[in-house]
Amino acid sequence: MDAESFGVLVLSLTEGVGYATFRRLVEEFGSSAGALGAPESRLVKLARRGPETARKITSSRKEAEESARREMELASRHGVRLLTVNSSSYPE
Repeated sequence: MDAESFGVLVLSLTEGVGYATFRRLVEEFGSSAGALGAPESRLVKLARRGPETARKITSSRKEAEESARREMELASRHGVRLLTVNSSSYPE
């Protein structure tokens, strides 16, 4: 799994990030990886609920990364390939 797909998985597992917030983050920072590296001060203006959501995103990021790694390991063990909307294999 490439870095961008991993970033998508991490964001999808991050508390406070739903579809709308995910889209705003990627639009603002250019990629999921860029969004994951964003400081809380920049997240505040994008999060629908402001500072509260920005804090949730930054405080749960590490846990989401660990969860994403576990999901990737589990998928690999069972021969499952994870696809994200930016995967070249994603159906059109």
